[in-house]
Amino acid sequence: MIAGLSLGPASVPVEPYRGAEEFRFVDRFIFHERSEQTRVLLQKVLVSRGVLVYGDSGSGKSSLVNAGLIPAAIDRGFAVDRVLVQPVLGSEIVLDRIPIGEEGPPFVPSSISDDADARRVAFSIDRFVGKLREIAKPHLLIFDQFEEIFTRFSGPGSQLRGQIFEMLLRLFYSKSLPLNLLLVFREEYFAKAVDSLALAPDWINQLFWLRPPSKNLAEKLIRAPFDTGNGPVTYRQKFSDETIRTLAVQTGRARF
Repeated sequence: MIAGLSLGPASVPVEPYRGAEEFRFVDRFIFHERSEQTRVLLQKVLVSRGVLVYGDSGSGKSSLVNAGLIPAAIDRGFAVDRVLVQPVLGSEIVLDRIPIGEEGPPFVPSSISDDADARRVAFSIDRFVGKLREIAKPHLLIFDQFEEIFTRFSGPGSQLRGQIFEMLLRLFYSKSLPLNLLLVFREEYFAKAVDSLALAPDWINQLFWLRPPSKNLAEKLIRAPFDTGNGPVTYRQKFSDETIRTLAVQTGRARF
């Protein structure tokens, strides 16, 4: 049960193993063994205006955010929105709705868009900031895959990149918005992100580095959904112990 959300049978995953795919909000019941990382990240969000989350590709950043942090933040009374950036003039910010079930709709309620059916909604920077100014309750704004601001914003897009960072700094220092900001990106872009946010030292000091799971942790992540007492549904064991060990060894090609 998550405070403020109406959850039915469709809000649990059909399959207990995600393979190479990242965990989603619907997978929160099968996302185990990372409760300590979820607790630490939530604590950082609660005490900090902005947090930087980074790690190697495949370390599980999106999974931790989707299946760990987002449910925990909603349970603490936050409205949560997940957004992406793109180098398109007038549509620089894309609201990426969070399905409650396997696919949406329905979605986790958004403070930015009341469109019940649209999975993604694009905004100009100015319109996006205007929407944020209408927010009254505590709001967690997650910029996922934020490395794209460096990988996609080249040439003419460089100017839009600068405008997005200016927007982030304005939001960070706004005293009127009940807003917490989370940037999630690959570790190789850490130096660029910190350099671009140099005018917000209080932000770049709030870091969360996620390491890839060890083999033992990977085994637990795979096995846990099949154990009893792990949520509203119980899955029958479908992998042998040998298969689980083999899958755990291959975590370099899987996301947890």
